[in-house]
Amino acid sequence: MILQQRRTPAAAASGIRGLLVRSLIGDEGPGLDPSVFGDDLHRAADYHRISPAVYLYLRARTDDPGLIGPLQHSYQQQMARHLQTVADLKILAQALDGAGISWVLVKGPSLSAIWPRPDMREYHDLDLLVDRHRFLDALSTLQAAGAVLVDRNPPMILRQLRAELRLHLRHGTTLDLHWDLVNDVTLRKEFRFPTDAMIERASSAAIGGIAVPVLDPVDTLLHLGYHTTLSGAHRLIWFMDIRSASSHDPDWARIASRARAYGVELPLSLAFDRAARILGGTYPRHVWNRFRAWRFLAKTADRLQPVPWIPGTTGSSRALYQNVRSTTSASLLPAIRDALRPSSTARDDTWRNPLHQDLADPAAWKQYLSLVEGRPKP
Repeated sequence: MILQQRRTPAAAASGIRGLLVRSLIGDEGPGLDPSVFGDDLHRAADYHRISPAVYLYLRARTDDPGLIGPLQHSYQQQMARHLQTVADLKILAQALDGAGISWVLVKGPSLSAIWPRPDMREYHDLDLLVDRHRFLDALSTLQAAGAVLVDRNPPMILRQLRAELRLHLRHGTTLDLHWDLVNDVTLRKEFRFPTDAMIERASSAAIGGIAVPVLDPVDTLLHLGYHTTLSGAHRLIWFMDIRSASSHDPDWARIASRARAYGVELPLSLAFDRAARILGGTYPRHVWNRFRAWRFLAKTADRLQPVPWIPGTTGSSRALYQNVRSTTSASLLPAIRDALRPSSTARDDTWRNPLHQDLADPAAWKQYLSLVEGRPKP
């Protein structure tokens, strides 16, 4: 069944956009009128995954329970989730380090550490990158430490040649275990993140009292640009990630060089463009002047459909970003194909991820691991 979404009045939507942005960058604005926002503010903050940041901003400016009550609940949920995640992260780190397996934490709490304050950022899971040649070792080590494999459909995993598998850790945290940062096999031909090199030059961040390996600052920005754009560039949390990761005098020459090597120049430039339009800030746009056409198209879309998108208003131009590839010409075909595809209907509550279907197929599982780890064919 498709649910009809209530429309948000234009004046309220404009006020909500301004409040969401101010919550992230800390600017003051006009006085708060709770009657203008109502539940629309809570829905928008939840959609953009910035409810903790909005709560912290409003807490210092109002005591209206109707306005901050639901946001406070989201903030408390995130604090509880963080404690749970740290407990699982300690177990995970001890297990992998004890097995001599190199790993890097991606997104999630590693990005919370670079926001103005770590409790501003919402996250729901962990993402780990490991050497593909030790993927089975990492998987087995984590399972021995209490993790449970969730993706249990080997034929589908093999057919998709997925670069990540989902697990649930001992205390309930969801973990996506990656051997490549690009999950889709066709996109890995376009975007070439060098797992070995990224792990080798990893930095370190203090999370929950332990030192955790994280992507170095340049690789962090490149992955954020890719992930933001290919995910649809529609959530404010991603743009605040980019703003935070680029706030300390980034090495633009190195960023441009690696972006070219990884094939992520176009996604990165689009992500930076939209981040600057929404949250402010500057970067050397001339570095990616050859992508002017697609960037102009994205800028025009933003003028026609105000950003950040607010639930209950007109479309968010997600398809324009999701179809981006390594070059402008390569992006045209998927964009046209997507535009011609019939609209899909929303899935109902009975939908279940087929990857979670428990299918016993040792041959498919063995073939998948052989392809991932580069083993000789059996």
